[in-house]
Amino acid sequence: MLGTREPEIYGSHSYYELIEFIKDNSTDELEFFQSNIEGEIINKIHEAKTKGFEGIVIRQMRLGNKCRCINLVYGIDLFGG
Repeated sequence: MLGTREPEIYGSHSYYELIEFIKDNSTDELEFFQSNIEGEIINKIHEAKTKGFEGIVIRQMRLGNKCRCINLVYGIDLFGG
């Protein structure tokens, strides 16, 4: 939906265009994941720790306060920093 839903608010670039922009402007090794399913997102957060990631970036978009589990996971020190 990124790039099509309310482009005057969220912009007109697609998810894949955003990924390419980030890759083109980063020297870090990156992994991308998108899901509308809260449980899949939480699993990915936990997987990041077991894979030894240095950090994660979550853009919740319109999930907001409905994703209480994700908000709780934010409070956990996943990376010991």
